[in-house]
Amino acid sequence: MAEELELKDSAQQPSDNGGYDKLVTLTPREHIRLRPGMYIGKLGDGSQSDDGIYVLIKEVMDNSIDEFNTGFA
Repeated sequence: MAEELELKDSAQQPSDNGGYDKLVTLTPREHIRLRPGMYIGKLGDGSQSDDGIYVLIKEVMDNSIDEFNTGFA
């Protein structure tokens, strides 16, 4: 019974500041450069039409065509 109490007490106490000293703060630009797949989806190698670079190019082209058609080009 005494051993169970000791285990419960030690489990409730945080150790090493909860790991907060290992956190790294990145600037928004660094964050995007390190994790581009989070923003553009599947990175791939450019061999498939749903790779992130093709999706970005298609979106830019679609937006440009829409702007031209509405007279804002």
